[in-house]
Amino acid sequence: MVFGEIRNHPNRCRQINSQYCTNPTWLAAAICNPVLFQVTLYASSLHMDGLYGSEQSMQSLNYKYETIKVLNKVLKDSTKATSDETISAVLFLGSILVS
Repeated sequence: MVFGEIRNHPNRCRQINSQYCTNPTWLAAAICNPVLFQVTLYASSLHMDGLYGSEQSMQSLNYKYETIKVLNKVLKDSTKATSDETISAVLFLGSILVS
């Protein structure tokens, strides 16, 4: 499943319609999935750090810690570990850590 198909997915939480949200499909998926939500917070915090010209803040490190903690918990459940949202979160986290 790709993120464009989440809108039509029967398990989606809600549809996000906002003029301030650049990717409502991603946000809807993140709200429904704890790992995707945490990695989104982590990426957003790193982005804010960059905007203010600072290194990785304590808040960003906390989001990173929480992301890894939730991810480890989810990976122990074989059903959740192979979900599209978990795989997306792992790829997103990996891209953040490599860059």
